[in-house]
Parts: sequence; C-alpha cells; structure tokens
Amino acid sequence: MKRTLALGMLCLLLACGQAMAATISFNPLNQSIQLGQQASIGVDLTLGAAETLQGFALDIAFNPAILTSTNPNPDDNVFLNLGTFTPAVANYVANFFQDPLDLSLHLAGVGPLGSAADLLTDGTFTIATLTFAGTGVGTSPVNLLGTSEYLLLGNLATTPFAPASASVTVAPVPEPGTVILLGLGLAGFFAYRKKVSIG
Repeated sequence: MKRTLALGMLCLLLACGQAMAATISFNPLNQSIQLGQQASIGVDLTLGAAETLQGFALDIAFNPAILTSTNPNPDDNVFLNLGTFTPAVANYVANFFQDPLDLSLHLAGVGPLGSAADLLTDGTFTIATLTFAGTGVGTSPVNLLGTSEYLLLGNLATTPFAPASASVTVAPVPEPGTVILLGLGLAGFFAYRKKVSIG
C-alpha cells in the first residue's frame, strides 16, 4: 500500500513539473499559399508562474526547395517588443542567421535591454514571427527540433523544450491558359446556340 501511494505521489509530482515547464509552439500549425506568396508563422512561448525568460536559441528546419526564408538579414538586429508596455518597449534583442550548409534558420535572443522588471514571465508570448516565400510546389515541414536549442530561464540555467512542428503547403498558381480555354469554349457554345436558334 505504501509503495502504491509513493508511486502515485511521484507520478503527480512529475505531472506537475511538466505542466510548469516552458513550451514553444507554432501558430498556425498548417497553412496553404500559392507559389510566390508569403507565409508567416508565429513562434509562441508559454512560461509558468515561476519562469522568466533571459534568452533563447532556436533552430528551425524547413525544405529549401519549397520555402525561402524572408526573415531579416543576419546583420539586422530584431528588437522584440514582447512586454505589455505602452508604448511598446523593445526589451529583447534577437538575431536571425541562416546556416549556409543545411539552410536551416537560427534565431537567438537575449534580454531584457531595460530593467529586470521587463522580463517575460507567466503567460504566452509570440517571441518571433517566421516569414517564408513559396518558391517551389509541395508541402514543407517547419520543425523546431528541440535538440541543440535552449531557453535561458530566470535561474540562468539552459532548459530544453519539446519539439514543435508546423507545415506550409505551396500550390501552383492557376494557369491563365486554362481560363482562356474555358472562355473560348463557352463563347463557341453560345455562338453555336445562337446560330441554331436563328436558322
């Protein structure tokens, strides 16, 4: 009986601990665009009541034959207005970098630039928006693998997180030739009908 009770308490503690852990998710999970159009994916971070964000490093993998990253250049710092300030304060600074070998996208950030009171804590925040252009037809996964990436939380310890994934489907642009062919067919049909009704 004692062993069963102890095992139940351990499971409860583990479940509570997992509920407190920071999580990252994508929004939206799936979207469809046409060739040449843009897709945007929000990277949402959820923090527990005892967690504060000091920094982060994320690796995003996608299919470069289907999508091209249109995020800022590596030399451009991206100031993330993540707090609930009026006017908004750029309290975290981040930087995008695209790996030339596998073309994966890296996003790293540190903060706050202001006081410790500007730290994000207890809630869900969009820490970045990924933007892609559809350059090939097909479906590309967009994966946050959670292996080498980390979140730097208030205790200055690196914290891993669960993998997250989304997908973008790129469809071909409808051919104008098909529409023209349909229009010619309809015009021929109406011309034939008019000829039959006159004759």
